[in-house]
Amino acid sequence: MDFSLKQNSLSCYQKLAVLSGAVDCTAESVVPDTQEDILRILGTAGFAAVRTKNAADGVVSVTGEVMASVLYVPESGEGAAALSVNVPFSSEQRCCAEGEVFPVASVRLMALEARLLNPRKVLVRATVCVETVLYASSRLLWYSPDEGGAGACLRVKTAVASVSVVTAVTEKTFLVSDVLPLPAGKPAPAKILGTASVLRVTDAQSVGGKLIVKGTVRTVVHYLSAEGGLECVSAETAFSQLVETGGGTDFTVTPLLTDAFVERLSAVDGSSPLSLEVHGVLQVAVREKREIEYITDAYCVGRPLTAERAVLTAETDPACAVTRAAARGQFELQRPCTGVVSVNVLAGAAAAQDGTASVPLTAELLYLADGGGLYGERFSLTAAADCDGGAVAVAGAEAVAVPAGMSVELRAQADFTVTTAGSVQLAVVSALSSPDDVPPRTRPSVTVIRTGETDLWTLAKAFGADEDEILRCNGLEEREIPRGVILLIP
Repeated sequence: MDFSLKQNSLSCYQKLAVLSGAVDCTAESVVPDTQEDILRILGTAGFAAVRTKNAADGVVSVTGEVMASVLYVPESGEGAAALSVNVPFSSEQRCCAEGEVFPVASVRLMALEARLLNPRKVLVRATVCVETVLYASSRLLWYSPDEGGAGACLRVKTAVASVSVVTAVTEKTFLVSDVLPLPAGKPAPAKILGTASVLRVTDAQSVGGKLIVKGTVRTVVHYLSAEGGLECVSAETAFSQLVETGGGTDFTVTPLLTDAFVERLSAVDGSSPLSLEVHGVLQVAVREKREIEYITDAYCVGRPLTAERAVLTAETDPACAVTRAAARGQFELQRPCTGVVSVNVLAGAAAAQDGTASVPLTAELLYLADGGGLYGERFSLTAAADCDGGAVAVAGAEAVAVPAGMSVELRAQADFTVTTAGSVQLAVVSALSSPDDVPPRTRPSVTVIRTGETDLWTLAKAFGADEDEILRCNGLEEREIPRGVILLIP
């Protein structure tokens, strides 16, 4: 005969895979006829904007453009100019998944540089890191005792496990707009040359089935003043968005930048503040902690019993921590530096080994040289920090430059996110049966044994006896059996 068990199920999303890779992309561009030839390239500014993401037919694709501005000194040698170049990128990664898949993508600009092909033509090269987490609809199944169909002779042993399940994967598009006032002492902009924006999520709190997501947009703007000088300003704009989640106790929020615009405004007081407009997407994986009771073992009193077993794999609560790493270096310059215009830093691929997380940094310095000329140079350094283990990713990087004549000291820092996600494998009983044509087991009415290290459950199962009957016959109240005593097994 078969014993009825209660099947429990929980709708969830299973994490199928984490796909990560670096995409190299290039584009050429020609200086417009209305602009002078290029004397020398100073540097680049830009950001990666995502256009599409899709998962179908076993292929996950993410496309977009690196919106780059090549800053350069024109042939006359005076002032600065810029050439806008859009560099398309496309990432395609195969996944072994059937049915509908929900991709959560993360895109980060790792490298950006321009090379002069001839005085009127440039080649822009970019490297974009694309990471995609794939989720698919699933169900978590386990079994517990069915009070209505357990049978008088069936004995079951249960356990309780705490698991973490993804109950929803959702996203929301949003817009951030702000007016960026110029710092005191900065001249008003006459022409914007290039911008770079980075989205970061700083906090996420659940309130009544809704998620309040807070973050910042860091924007760097290079522009020409009315006097023709090259200037740079940076600003952080805070934002807050409300995302419908339907509940949840833990959340993973991944932002995507889809576009950014900076324009000049004319104020009544004669100043020229900057207007910022940023478009993005918040991708949210909603988690809940659940406790499940499942059957770990079973036997029948007086009858043989066959138990079918299965392995249930479930996730435990992930832990995410942010670690800040610093890097410092002294670098020689080609010309004496009289002033720093800007320093931009891009982070490469992070790695963790032997308890240390590290990331290579590329710093691009734009500076004024002795005599008033504009120049740009690139330097490499590495940021490292202690890491206890887990998946390491770069959350952001920035740097400052302190000039010292023919050299410059770069002080950089990078933020790592270290995510530790664990899983548990539970050995569960999924079905129970006892053959109808096998007579009940027979043994002496009373068995006498001397106890060892065996617990009460194992002892009762070995003899096909009832635990409570063993305790009653031996006058015991505690379920912990003393070692070395004589027991009667009814």
